[in-house]
Amino acid sequence: MSWCESHLKTAGSGSWEQVIAPINCSYYQIFHPTGGNFEKCSDPEDANTISARSGGFAITAPPHGEWRWNKGDHITWVKSDVPLDLYFLR
Repeated sequence: MSWCESHLKTAGSGSWEQVIAPINCSYYQIFHPTGGNFEKCSDPEDANTISARSGGFAITAPPHGEWRWNKGDHITWVKSDVPLDLYFLR
């Protein structure tokens, strides 16, 4: 298994932004650079999926034969007034 990191940033516009996984990403972390709060959801139209997060949020995919997220798949939505750091590993 090869491990390579990709780092992206959101715009920090205060509006919902899609998080798109780079090619063959299996892990991701969302990090607020000042340790503040941001919002995360799976569907911005469904208030039941929205939750506030602080500092960072990580998800690891279960190990199996195929990668959890492949080429450019949408994995979540985030909202913050400052740009968030997005880290992806495979």
